[in-house]
Amino acid sequence: MLNKQLPMDQAPNVFDHYTHNMKFALGSLAEGFAVYVCHPEDDDCRLWSPEEIEDCEGHLFLITELAS
Repeated sequence: MLNKQLPMDQAPNVFDHYTHNMKFALGSLAEGFAVYVCHPEDDDCRLWSPEEIEDCEGHLFLITELAS
C-alpha cells in the first residue's frame, strides 16, 4: 500500500500514532490531541479525560488529529 497513490480524501492520517505508553497518551491529551483506546474486536473509543486514559492502562492508544 505504500506505493499506491490514494486520493486525499482516502489517505491515512499521517499524524496517527499508536502507543502503549500511558504517559505519552496523557501528554497528548494535555496538548489537545484526540486520544482513543483501541479494541481489537470493537470500535476504537475516544477518551476525554486523564482518568479515562489511566483506566485503560496497558491497552493500545491511538493519538490523532488535534481535538476540536
